[in-house]
Amino acid sequence: MNAKISIIIPIYNIEKYLDRCIKSVVTQTYKNLEIILVNDGSLDNCPAMCDEWAKKDFRIKVIHKGNGGLSDARNMGIDKATGKFITFLDGDDYFLENFSIACKDVNNNLDFDVISFGKNKDVFEKVNYPISACMKFFSREFIDSNNLRFIKGIYHEDVAFSLEVLINTNKIKT
Repeated sequence: MNAKISIIIPIYNIEKYLDRCIKSVVTQTYKNLEIILVNDGSLDNCPAMCDEWAKKDFRIKVIHKGNGGLSDARNMGIDKATGKFITFLDGDDYFLENFSIACKDVNNNLDFDVISFGKNKDVFEKVNYPISACMKFFSREFIDSNNLRFIKGIYHEDVAFSLEVLINTNKIKT
């Protein structure tokens, strides 16, 4: 059986992008997904839109919380994730159809802590590792055992998180 992959999507005032984002996930051919929508205190129609999507697809879990920022929303998603692997998608972004290919590749590499699947591999040249938290699959066991979380209240939270991941992993696939 294919491993369950948790997709954490932080959401804040992005109603014009939200349907495209969620549709890009639910229409993937890889179906063993847990889709965690973290409404971070949106003041637009995002909360109602999230609830409507959850009614349409049983794989969608919605978390409504007060505004705490991107790091706080991602951390809440990590805490609720049950998949073997976790990946992140920003609510104003979307997956291409070939995301399912990356999901299938994860099942051939279950012993890795981190699997990078993006094209943006120019940040850490020597290790071929993009800085963004998106475009990677993280083993939930690896994240939990190293207590990896995003630092709240800072800009470029991906940088600190990515560095902590690199410090703690011995098994990364790019």
